[in-house]
Amino acid sequence: MSNLQNMNNEELTSRYKFIDRKMKTEFLENGVELKSLITDILFNEIIVAKDKSGASLIFQPYTGEVAEIIGKYDSYQEAMNAYLSNYYSLSKEKVLTATLKKHVAGELERMSAKLNNLKSRIEKGSREKEYANYGNLLLMNISALKKGLDKIEAKDMEGNNVTIKLDPKLSPQKNIDRYFEKAKSEKIEYEKSIELYNELKNKYDILKELDEKLNKELTLEELQTIEKQLGIKKKMEMQDKSRPNFRHFIIDGKYNVYVGKDSKNNDELTLRFAKQNDYWFHARSVSGSHVVLRTDNPKEVVPKSVLKKAASIAAFYSKAKTAGLAPVSYTFKKYVVKKKGMEPGKVALLKEEVLLVKPEIPPGCEVVD
Repeated sequence: MSNLQNMNNEELTSRYKFIDRKMKTEFLENGVELKSLITDILFNEIIVAKDKSGASLIFQPYTGEVAEIIGKYDSYQEAMNAYLSNYYSLSKEKVLTATLKKHVAGELERMSAKLNNLKSRIEKGSREKEYANYGNLLLMNISALKKGLDKIEAKDMEGNNVTIKLDPKLSPQKNIDRYFEKAKSEKIEYEKSIELYNELKNKYDILKELDEKLNKELTLEELQTIEKQLGIKKKMEMQDKSRPNFRHFIIDGKYNVYVGKDSKNNDELTLRFAKQNDYWFHARSVSGSHVVLRTDNPKEVVPKSVLKKAASIAAFYSKAKTAGLAPVSYTFKKYVVKKKGMEPGKVALLKEEVLLVKPEIPPGCEVVD
């Protein structure tokens, strides 16, 4: 302890390697005394805790000022192990939350369209009685029917004139039977529409509740329960097994980006995995990874900021990695072709646009694997 008090900042950082240059600079700029900090680390309890947002971890000597403490530890090594373990769990929570939010949003959009169609169908009402009435009127006027007619005028029970369309290719009896069959089908379809609407509305309401729940801070166990409730875990596992081993990122918690690892992997990504309307990126005029931005909804307009982040990833995984700025070609996958005789990883672009970006893994980009 006495030796520690006699050391200057250079000696302290030289002896205690866990204080690197960046940490030293930050501490000094914020008025943190290194001797006091190292004393706290060496001789006081160290805590691992969540910050106020719950999205990041804190690793520091115990000061009594942290709200949500995960654990207190006597040794630096124990604290570091706990920090890394919880950091991994927290990362899993972020990725799973993003995956569940995307799934729920997609299902809500799909169900909303179906509900609107069903509601419109129900509001129009059933034409069962109308078709049955046409059948009865045709039956009452069967003597006036003959093959080749495309319509007939008849009076209903109230004395009103009614025009009934006929199929000129059918016999009188088959035209009559057609309307009775339409009445029967209309009854079944209308009742089925009401049943399906109620069933879908119930599922929609449940999804809305889950969507609101996912905006709150949830534990990994709670997220896994929702995952099981949605029944997507098995589907995701099957997709993971069938998907080739690409680097995988999620941008802004929503957009999936896949990066090839070598020439053969690039071909696998571009020619087999990528869909026609996915965005495709590659650093211009240098060798590098193929990068694919998955677009599950072709009608969705992907923000330019997201395209730039995907382009930055493409530049980062290329020979232009150390450049301050790098040009990156991008286009839809449908405009990327492999001509006969091309080497692995080589492709040609039918059309392209270019973004000038900084090679990096940009902020708001989560590493999945």
